[in-house]
Amino acid sequence: QSAAFTNLMGMMTVFALIGDDARLIFLEASFDAAFDWLTAACLLLFSFEMVLACAAREDYFASFWFLADLCATVSLVFDLTFVSEAIMSPPDISSASLSSNEASAGFEDSEYARTSRSSRMGSRIARIM
Repeated sequence: QSAAFTNLMGMMTVFALIGDDARLIFLEASFDAAFDWLTAACLLLFSFEMVLACAAREDYFASFWFLADLCATVSLVFDLTFVSEAIMSPPDISSASLSSNEASAGFEDSEYARTSRSSRMGSRIARIM
């Protein structure tokens, strides 16, 4: 492996782990398209890396690390804003909805998203090691 490819994949891994959270916390919705392109690039590069690893290492395909990489790579699809919005519609934030029991739905959705990202983080960190 070249140092440049390793560094690129390391930066993409960090982006895959915290990019979506950083986007949600610090940036406006106008940045969503750029983050979708970066996430799609991560998805393609991680897939390319898996194909290369299958070709280069005999024991990689169908191993634990292959399955962990596959799950982590596929889970990036859910970081694409149009996919996540199609699955979970954004909660209605109004004075009427805040007084009802539906106000907690947004919190529960964010907890599910956080759990999903945490599982990806664990598999990516194990992959780096």
